[in-house]
Amino acid sequence: MSNLTTVVSVAGASFVASFVEAVEALTVVLAVGLAQGWRPALTGAAAALAVSLAARVAVPVIWGSSVEGAGCLRVPTYYHATFTECHKKDKVTHIV
Repeated sequence: MSNLTTVVSVAGASFVASFVEAVEALTVVLAVGLAQGWRPALTGAAAALAVSLAARVAVPVIWGSSVEGAGCLRVPTYYHATFTECHKKDKVTHIV
């Protein structure tokens, strides 16, 4: 049960941290939009989104894994992971 607690704690903390970062990004866009105008604010937001999406596609390709498998969690056994699933196409690989 402690493994489930750990996973829920880490996932919850990651979600909250991502939400805080999204609010900060929105605050910056709103501040620039009100101070400098909406064109530079929305241009900057679009550029940041484009770079983020490009990195999401490029990093797995550079590291030699497919984009479909990039979301899989691979945990070495020395972290004492009891169960991790990695969905690749039609099969599920269990890593212990």
